Amino acid sequence: MPTAEQNLKRALAEAKDNANAFEALQAQVDLVVAFITKPKRSKKES
Repeated sequence: MPTAEQNLKRALAEAKDNANAFEALQAQVDLVVAFITKPKRSKKES
């Protein structure tokens, strides 16, 4: 049976993984937003 310390360490590791996943998702969202809001120039080219 896991100890309280082991549970805490696992919870912290999971929270860190979730934060990393969220940062990666946020970066993708930023790229999509930049792509959507920027291409006034490229619409003229196409």
